[in-house]
Amino acid sequence: VVVEVGTYCGYSSSFFATKRGAREAAEGVSRRFGCPSVLTLEVDLVHAIIAQNLHIFAGVGHLVQVLVGHSEDVLPWLAKRLQDQGERLGGPLVDLIFLDQRGSRYVSDLERLDAAEVIKEGAQIMADNVLKPGAPLFLWHLTHGWQFATTEVRSQAEFAMAEVEDWMTLTRYTRAPLKDGRRTSEAELHETVPES
Repeated sequence: VVVEVGTYCGYSSSFFATKRGAREAAEGVSRRFGCPSVLTLEVDLVHAIIAQNLHIFAGVGHLVQVLVGHSEDVLPWLAKRLQDQGERLGGPLVDLIFLDQRGSRYVSDLERLDAAEVIKEGAQIMADNVLKPGAPLFLWHLTHGWQFATTEVRSQAEFAMAEVEDWMTLTRYTRAPLKDGRRTSEAELHETVPES
């Protein structure tokens, strides 16, 4: 299952669904999770409607579910739904997370999914726009606060603005604890970052 936070007009979710559908067809796998292969969250109702129409036009409407609302409101419900399905099917279901909304939400949204234990070991976590407009707290957690197997930061041109540099992170998820057995709190983080 793919979880995308930040649907916008549905381009990424259509891409993920197309790849998922092709892979499942090649492997002879049916949708066994009782939910679409791609679950995407969008705060703006107009963008959600545009995305749903794009999904239908692209022929992947049956593979994508657009959930409308703020991630802080929708993710608790979604995490519970994924937990229940994971319990029925023998483990976590999420093998790809794509964060593409406001960077200040990346940490809390990922922590919500992590705490619910719905992310598969070895899952990919992708985050866009970590340089501009930016997600400094998220970057700090990736490099200092969380224990993930690997994280790569890639420089790339911003969409439709080739002269503007942006970063995307690619992370392989693991549930391994930190060396001291706990995750760094946001309060501890702010203590370690000097005032500018």
